[in-house]
Amino acid sequence: MKGDSQLTDKQKFIITIAQRIFDQKGFQNTSILDIVKECKMSKATFYKHFETKESFICEIINYYDEKFLEIIHSINENNDIHPSEKLKRKIIAVWGNIFSRTTINTYVRENFSEVQRKTTSKLQKKSRANLLNEYKLSLFDNYGDKIENILFDLVFLLDALIHQFTYIIHIQKREINVYFIAEFTIQMLDLVVENADNLNPLIEKSMFLYEQEDEAYSSLYSKSLFFKTIEDIEELIKTNTSLVENPKLLEASKKLYEEGKNQLYDSLIMDAMITYLEKEDILRPKVLLLNSIKNQLKKETL
Repeated sequence: MKGDSQLTDKQKFIITIAQRIFDQKGFQNTSILDIVKECKMSKATFYKHFETKESFICEIINYYDEKFLEIIHSINENNDIHPSEKLKRKIIAVWGNIFSRTTINTYVRENFSEVQRKTTSKLQKKSRANLLNEYKLSLFDNYGDKIENILFDLVFLLDALIHQFTYIIHIQKREINVYFIAEFTIQMLDLVVENADNLNPLIEKSMFLYEQEDEAYSSLYSKSLFFKTIEDIEELIKTNTSLVENPKLLEASKKLYEEGKNQLYDSLIMDAMITYLEKEDILRPKVLLLNSIKNQLKKETL
């Protein structure tokens, strides 16, 4: 299996065709023969691109994850929409990703050997870690630091609701509008956040982690997003005529980058630079998100 390597154009083509057939016939009713016929190639050619059927399925899982992260990235990059709208769009994207993988996950459980399942399990854990980080950062982006004490309660609620709707649609064969799923989920989250002062946090981070490897995935993702958010702040400064005239703003962002590189998430310099940048209305949403990521990384390095 090629694992984390980049897919070739031909592999992407085969997976795209396969996905179309899955949508028409269902994953478990689709054979390799169905796929090669639609791709107008021989089985021998197919197996030049994918060594086994199992490796093909692993690459599909990887491909789903990459496409999902591309969608999430495009939502994060859109600075013209409110955080609540971003959260709504991400819920729709998450639901679509989970729903599309339901039949594949079932097939893997029922047909893969224990050794083969270990390979897919590693891919799924990495995907899960990415998903949980998106949950956390999206919640912070929408609700701010006031949810810090109940963050994992909200993550649990968000994840549970999305999976429950997946169960209702996939198992019970009921039709539910995806926009309703997003609206209802946000409504439930809003209710919990409104009563946050009266709630004791019940869910701990450890509930979401299988092993130390998950923690490593989580930390790596958070660090990557920390520096990406600094880049976003710098881009906002450079493209705004009033902000670019103040050189201290870019200097502050560069100091944040340096402190982050040295993992000094609890430094007075970092707190001071964040406070300074937060004074600019245009920068505030991104700075608040950066502060939330910083607080998560600070806990991980204690």
